[in-house]
Amino acid sequence: MSFGYDEDFVSPIDEDLQCSICYLALREPVLTRCGHRFCRQCLDRHMARQKSQQQVVNCPIDREGLAHRKDIFPDKATGRKILSLFIRCPNTGCDWTGELREKKNHFDRCKRKPLKCPNVCGSFIARNKIESHVENECPLTVISCPYALMGCTEKIQRNKVEAHLQSTARIHLALTCSTFKETMEKLDVLQKQVGEFKESNIALSETLEATNSFVTAKVDALASKVDAQSGELASFNSALRAQIDADKREWKAVNVALIFKVHSQAKEVARLTNASPFVWKITGFSDVLKLAKNGRTKSIFTEFYTGKQGYKLNLRVDPDGDQTKRNRYLSLYVCIMKGDYDAILPWPFCEQVTFSVIDQQPDAAQRKNVVVVVRPNETPGFCCRPSVEQNPKLFQFRRLISHKLLKTRRYVKHDTLFLQVEVGRHDSESRDSN
Repeated sequence: MSFGYDEDFVSPIDEDLQCSICYLALREPVLTRCGHRFCRQCLDRHMARQKSQQQVVNCPIDREGLAHRKDIFPDKATGRKILSLFIRCPNTGCDWTGELREKKNHFDRCKRKPLKCPNVCGSFIARNKIESHVENECPLTVISCPYALMGCTEKIQRNKVEAHLQSTARIHLALTCSTFKETMEKLDVLQKQVGEFKESNIALSETLEATNSFVTAKVDALASKVDAQSGELASFNSALRAQIDADKREWKAVNVALIFKVHSQAKEVARLTNASPFVWKITGFSDVLKLAKNGRTKSIFTEFYTGKQGYKLNLRVDPDGDQTKRNRYLSLYVCIMKGDYDAILPWPFCEQVTFSVIDQQPDAAQRKNVVVVVRPNETPGFCCRPSVEQNPKLFQFRRLISHKLLKTRRYVKHDTLFLQVEVGRHDSESRDSN
């Protein structure tokens, strides 16, 4: 009997991770003083057999003597490594792969795992087909008699339907005759009602004809009235156009005043915030990306003020964000948080925000930063003053930069990525294709 893990591993197993007795992946691995690894139960059985035969207990590889308590140690590091190996689901039709330690959790919900029929008919059915089996196939499912529509109220198991039909043929025939008689009586009543409906239809047709003549006369009179009012409508239209032209001139003047007010607010924001670019240095980026791809840490966050007395922003990055058939992308999300200086800041937030993934080329003239720009007036609900910890509306760049582009140039150097946030005007608004 083998005690190791007899699984369908995605990749071949290293010899160091195989039991030297059962030649399977080590289960509860132990390490001997002489440096050999075995499944705990495999080695226990080997030693028990030697003791029963009154032999010296020794290592099955190099025959060096072993004392059970002094020379054999649990190898927990190797055990953790084996549990992290990827395996395939053994159930037919299931495409799941995952770490060995996740096998039990997957089995508890695997739709392809064979389970016993709940009716105990002896069949083993995939979990996702049990309902269909019980409803349509299981011979022990209790169903209604095929003559239920005729009045038979018997409930029998599916495999006993034929016997029931043979034993109750006379009863079914009597029920059928009774149902047929009732149907004929209802048919006679319906035929009488159809005759009455025909008579009512003739009377209704005469009434509709009279109504049609009356409506036609009314429509002709209304058409004459409309013609008379067309001239009045043309005069009103001319007056309305003149009013619209006057309103346009008035709104143009209002718009000029509004633009002046917005510029004044922008100057006030600059004075209060004394904004300077914020640079987020993301170190160990390869580990961050790996954790995101494994689903362990999908997002990373940071918070910052746009200046000494500025707005407070929350920045979130999904290293393994949006995906297409050709590319995977780094995604960026930003929202406004409740800050210490909100009471003295202009609202709504109307400053342009520029996000840049920095190209770390030594020569600044040769850098090709990836740049995107947020204009708050294009995102309703994003720029109002927060009444809770942070505004629920996010501004998002689901495809800020692709993983493919990240590997080019020097966006990631020494395993470090720089993301710059700048509040205010940005004259060279551009974005590299990714």
